[in-house]
Amino acid sequence: FSHKVTDLSEIEEAVSSYTVKASEKLRTQKRCCSTIGVFILTSVYTEGNHYENGVLYRFPVPTYDTVRMIRAARSMVRAIFRHGDRYIKAGVALGGMVKEDEVQLNLFHRNPDSKKRQKLMHVVDTLKKTHNLRWGAENPQKSWQMKRDFLSPRYTTSWAELPTARIS
Repeated sequence: FSHKVTDLSEIEEAVSSYTVKASEKLRTQKRCCSTIGVFILTSVYTEGNHYENGVLYRFPVPTYDTVRMIRAARSMVRAIFRHGDRYIKAGVALGGMVKEDEVQLNLFHRNPDSKKRQKLMHVVDTLKKTHNLRWGAENPQKSWQMKRDFLSPRYTTSWAELPTARIS
């Protein structure tokens, strides 16, 4: 984060935003994930006790459904968050990747990513690209913005950052 975060809602927003990006990438790659993990940590250099914790959730059936993934991520953040700590980092990790057409269903759970849900996710992705929409769990005014003090130049992907040489 660009500053130390103490508020649970800010961390939930950050984790939700990361989860949305991850689920969109899953869909573009035609993949589903079996697990989602969330972690938060405080600085080792501040006074008081250093705290870091993470938790993993296994979906009954692999998914790329943003709603299910956000719900799981937010509940995990609430489970590991400690009031009074000043967090410097939070993150999301996905695991157990499978191709969307190779998802093994579970006998005791109906397929959560039915054709209707797949169409919904596709429509939402399309609308997000064309109309700049956001999920309700995302806050457009990100007070928890990532710290980018040591960001590497993007010479190979941005014309504006391409170095120029002048001969005099």
